[in-house]
Amino acid sequence: MAASNFQNKIWTELQAKEMFSSVFTDGWDPNLNDWELQGQVFDVDQFEQDMKKTIDTTTSPVEVNYVLPLKAADVSMKITYKMPAGVSIPEELVANADSSTTDTAIKTVKGFDGQTYVDTPHYLIPEIKGYTASANQIKFDQKAVGSDGTQDVTVTYTKNSTKNSVATPSEQKPVKTLFKVYGKQGLYRYQHVDFKKAERLHHYVKKNRMYAPVFDVVGTATSKAGNPRYLLRDGSYITAKKAFVNKLYWQGKQSTLYVTSPKGTNLYQGMPLTDKVRHLKQGSSVQVVKMVKKGYLTRYQLADGTYITGNKQLVSPTKPKVVTKIKAKANINLYRDVDLQHRIKRIAKGQTVTVKGWDYSFGGITGMTGSKRYKVAGGYITANKALVKILK
Repeated sequence: MAASNFQNKIWTELQAKEMFSSVFTDGWDPNLNDWELQGQVFDVDQFEQDMKKTIDTTTSPVEVNYVLPLKAADVSMKITYKMPAGVSIPEELVANADSSTTDTAIKTVKGFDGQTYVDTPHYLIPEIKGYTASANQIKFDQKAVGSDGTQDVTVTYTKNSTKNSVATPSEQKPVKTLFKVYGKQGLYRYQHVDFKKAERLHHYVKKNRMYAPVFDVVGTATSKAGNPRYLLRDGSYITAKKAFVNKLYWQGKQSTLYVTSPKGTNLYQGMPLTDKVRHLKQGSSVQVVKMVKKGYLTRYQLADGTYITGNKQLVSPTKPKVVTKIKAKANINLYRDVDLQHRIKRIAKGQTVTVKGWDYSFGGITGMTGSKRYKVAGGYITANKALVKILK
């Protein structure tokens, strides 16, 4: 998707690489100019429909050779950004545009007929402080293409009035120390504090904690109905109810921490956690002697003086149930990837398999739920209890 949006000028190269870096945590920085996607657009709706199909419930071997859905970019859209009369175009719009004048900026992008692009990251329709854009999404429509071969769309920014502001000073308070929270349940992120359906910015489905969405909290607020909210760094809001969100770092005393992350975690010599001592694999445990807190971050010190993170997505004080061997209750498949998209071979009914760890599918996709998988020699298999029996 990042390569497609870059080639069709919805994102700049820098923006596309920012999106890649949020998915590839190892810091992979591809040269997007080498991607052969000229004149094509990634079909998000078709991809999500395809990903909703599951093969975990079948007892027959299934081979998946999935090809990303692409469509021809057959609609050119000219977006005109306008500020109120007398207000000069801000740098955020000029940097995003192909051309600009004193009070307007213009950008031409490409897509396919019927495609709707929701600008959740505000790359195509930048946020301007003190102003609200007339739209947060665009739809490509071949019928709206004019004689010049382009579809004209205007995005107008209006100044926020005191009456329509997201919260008054008495309702909104900055937090003393910035902190992070993660989503425990499915939730929405909203443009304003009172959570209107039309002002939803993004939906986050419920995920296992290791892949749950994480939010930077800069303030608290209360809706007109008295519901608690968290103000996020980008000016949007999420619920602050404990049933839906919780702090990202463990607090208080802990005696033992277990590594839960599929990638494991590290022990460090001191603070901050930069001087690595050794790596701990998933399922490992350590005994801790004290907690050290710095801002919203918590670290736990071991008896030998080393430190481990208190991040809930990496470690837990609750011992996980570690599976080391399973038996296939039906014919299942071994896959190269955790999403079970690339089959390697069949594992026959009755065969036993040694398990090396566990993970969840679609970990980095906030709009898709994940299923538990077992990591085994050569790849991954399903953890569906209808298909595999835990031996130990």
